[in-house]
Amino acid sequence: MRTAYVCLILGVMLMAILKSEAQTFGAPIPASCCFNFIDFQIPVDKVKSAVRTNSSCTNKAVVVTTVKGNMFCVKPEETWLQKIAIDKFNQIMRTAYVCLILGVMLMATLKSEAQPFAGPVPAICCFNFIGFPIPVDKVKSAVRTSSYCTNKAVVVTTVKGNMFCVKPDEPWLQKITIA
Repeated sequence: MRTAYVCLILGVMLMAILKSEAQTFGAPIPASCCFNFIDFQIPVDKVKSAVRTNSSCTNKAVVVTTVKGNMFCVKPEETWLQKIAIDKFNQIMRTAYVCLILGVMLMATLKSEAQPFAGPVPAICCFNFIGFPIPVDKVKSAVRTSSYCTNKAVVVTTVKGNMFCVKPDEPWLQKITIA
C-alpha cells in the first residue's frame, strides 16, 4: 500500500513537470481551429458573425456563426463568404453615413434653435464702470457694447491701449464720437 502511494505521488509530480515543460516550450493552443469545412452556402441574412481562426491553426478558416448560434467552418476563399463580408461592410458604411447625416442635421437644428434665444456671443461686455472722466485728447476710440450684453455700455480705448467701461449716459462721453 505504501509503495502504491509513493508511486502515485511520483507519477503526479512527473506529470506536473512534463506539463509545465510542455507549456514552456510548446506553442500556444488556439481556442478554435477548423479541420472540416462546410460545402454549402449560408444565406446572408442568417449570418451573425464571421471570424478568422488563429494564425497558429494548421488550416486557414473563417468561423461563421448564424443567428441561431450554430458555428460553421468555411474556407476563406469561398466567393459567397467574400460577398457576405462586402455586404456587411457596405451595411456598416451605410449605417455610418446615415448616422453622420443625422448628426449634422441635429447639430444644424440645435444651432438654428439656439441662436434666436441666446444670440451671438458678444466680444466684450461690461460689468464694472469707471467713475471718472477720461480727457478727450487721451481717447483713441469709443465703441458701444453688443445689444446682447446685460448692461448697456461704451468701451473707451485710450491712446496707451487701456480699455475702460463707461455708462452711456455719462455727460463727458457726449463730447466723444462713438462708433
